[in-house]
Amino acid sequence: MKIKPAAINDFEEINRLIEIADKLHREALPEMFVKPKGPVRERAYIEKLINDQKTGFFLAELDGELMGLIQGTIWESPAIPIMSNEQYGMIENLVVMSEYRRKGVGKELFNKLNDWFVSNGIYDIRLNVFEFNQEAISFYKKLGFLNYSRRMKLKK
Repeated sequence: MKIKPAAINDFEEINRLIEIADKLHREALPEMFVKPKGPVRERAYIEKLINDQKTGFFLAELDGELMGLIQGTIWESPAIPIMSNEQYGMIENLVVMSEYRRKGVGKELFNKLNDWFVSNGIYDIRLNVFEFNQEAISFYKKLGFLNYSRRMKLKK
């Protein structure tokens, strides 16, 4: 397995991987997520992520086949008096094809992104995960992530 930076020539495969996560979210929360009429993500959007200095975007590959991806962004706390002025890393997307799960692919992708964050002076890493996604929650807990806030939605 090789972890490499995402490149625009991987666009189709990146979209194939993102669709795995998108489908999971559409099925669990159809009132919130819909299937796009065009590509899962536009080429310009993926290219912008790849070229953004505040985004780390990496792919796991085995024998030329993409097995997973991870994307993270450097964020800054809002400039309000109660907030400390800090930067932090936010994991935006992590997808591993089902046949490669529980084989270390997700952990290797996380380690690569974590190294990228540290190389950019970022030691605080955060993420959001929906409650329905117990597989992801279990994975993140094994990496050492803890709950520190709760986002709620009014059910109508």
